[in-house]
This record gives sequence, structure tokens and C-alpha cells, in this order.
Amino acid sequence: MIEAAFKVIRHVRRKKACACCDCIARTPAPSRPIQRSFTAPGLLANIAVAKFVDHQPLYRQSVTHARRGVELERFRIPVVCLFSIYSCGDCMAGKKHLGYR
Repeated sequence: MIEAAFKVIRHVRRKKACACCDCIARTPAPSRPIQRSFTAPGLLANIAVAKFVDHQPLYRQSVTHARRGVELERFRIPVVCLFSIYSCGDCMAGKKHLGYR
């Protein structure tokens, strides 16, 4: 049996300087669902599925994630959960062919 695990993906953004014009260039940061946040789309999906499909309370999710090595503050999880609800609602709007009314 393979146990579920979290992984950290680090994006290294190197700075490059031009010697002739003293300009510093840097690659843009990867897009995130919540700007200036640590949450990736996978973590948003994990929290939303555990809340609405598995019926696991948010305070229990913080304990479960802490056992796996991911420290989530209890005040931050509801914000992430609400954001995932609103973003999924915006994506599903007008898609009646999938069975959503």
C-alpha cells in the first residue's frame, strides 16, 4: 500500500543582469489560484474534497495534515475552502451539458 504524501515544489527564479544597460531580468512567478499564497491547486482540491465529499471537519483536516508534515493554521483553512468554492462555481457557471443546473 502506498501512503498519501505531500511534496513541495520549489520554483527557482534566477536573476540575469545585462552588462551593457544595467537591466535586471527575472522570469515571472508561476500563477497561483490565490495570489501571494502557499496553496497550490492540488491542496485546494484536497481540502475541498475532504470537506464536501468525505465530510471531514476543517479542524480535523489541520490535525491530519500536521501528521503528514504540512502545518496549516486553523484560521487559514476556511479561507482556502471558501476560495475553492467560489472559483469552482465560476468555472461551472453555464456548463449545463455536464449535468449541472
